[in-house]
Amino acid sequence: NARMIDRSLRPLFNQDIRKNIQIVITVLSYDEVNDPAIISINAASAAVCLAGLPFDGPVAGIRVGLKDDKLVLNPGNTLLDDSDLDFVLSGKGDDIVMIDAGGNEIGEEKIAETFDFAVDYFKKLNDFQNEFISEVKVEPVEIAEKEKYEDIEKEIIEKYDEDIDDIIYELRGNVPGERRGVRTNELVDEMVDEEKE
Repeated sequence: NARMIDRSLRPLFNQDIRKNIQIVITVLSYDEVNDPAIISINAASAAVCLAGLPFDGPVAGIRVGLKDDKLVLNPGNTLLDDSDLDFVLSGKGDDIVMIDAGGNEIGEEKIAETFDFAVDYFKKLNDFQNEFISEVKVEPVEIAEKEKYEDIEKEIIEKYDEDIDDIIYELRGNVPGERRGVRTNELVDEMVDEEKE
């Protein structure tokens, strides 16, 4: 559940934030039918918006099941046992931010229909959160602007673009990432040594 919440919210935060942000979801009651993860995505989104953090939200979360070739919004655990599809999606307006998918093999058309189905509900949940948030005076949290290192970034890209491409696309190892990690460390050492000269 924490992973789904994190993946739903993290991309919408201002990337210049350098402070830790903790979101704690406490389930006080559980009916053993409805997964608290879905309401938790929506609650976390509203809480972050109300906190005034630099966040491009709100984001809405839903679960979609498939029973008798019909899409079902937020199916309970009993229905999920017989569902051909178990998608948890989060999004903002027409944009899907996160997908966590499972299920039986189904056609691409049904997947596309699932996305359209989800977007309709994102809009409703986003509107609900915005209405709720608008009733509270939110004090925005100011963040220090991240230092820009455009000259250094440009220089690295000019000098090491091919090396970086090789690391990303060409290197393979018996242990996943092993050769990439070794070559990445070597390249960083080269950069540091060159900067010292």
